[in-house]
Amino acid sequence: MLVHLAIATIETISTTKVDLLSIANDEIVGSEMYVQNEQLINDIYFDYIENNDPQVINDKASEILSVALQCPLAGGPAVHRARSLYLLIDPGMEYNDVVTCLQSGWLLRKSSAQAIPLGIYPNPASTEITITYSIESEQVLQIIDNFGRVTVKVVLNPEQKSIKPDISHLANGIYTIQILGGNEMQTGIGRLTILK
Repeated sequence: MLVHLAIATIETISTTKVDLLSIANDEIVGSEMYVQNEQLINDIYFDYIENNDPQVINDKASEILSVALQCPLAGGPAVHRARSLYLLIDPGMEYNDVVTCLQSGWLLRKSSAQAIPLGIYPNPASTEITITYSIESEQVLQIIDNFGRVTVKVVLNPEQKSIKPDISHLANGIYTIQILGGNEMQTGIGRLTILK
């Protein structure tokens, strides 16, 4: 009896939070592209989380792709969230921001630093993952949710080549995996989808 009451309470709190976020999203006003992108992608993401139904993403594929194909400098942070959502539809999709941004009138410079290649499997995952990497000094791995919150933070040992971080507490969604070196400089990045 207590378990059913606790589950009902948790579901009510989750639904209330999604409803409040949805209301706040609807109150965003503005004419700039990044604000419109933010509203569109947030609406789709909230609908996906609230209904826990991947079909929501498939139904909105063309709208998600229209944002994902924009230059992130012009389209804002929603471009990266759209790309994360579109990974559920087409995991092989690649984006060339240098060309896309140049066509939009923005000039991107490539980083001179070599990024650390990450292996993430299984992906999508439900209860556990293995992340492979190759580093020369101690670095920090973070798993970040779509709202920019760090949900997992682990110090990586350069003598190891893989790690199995605890993801059991993560909700369904798309997460960014980031490796940070000295001075909080990003040295590696990847995407993780949780489907339970």
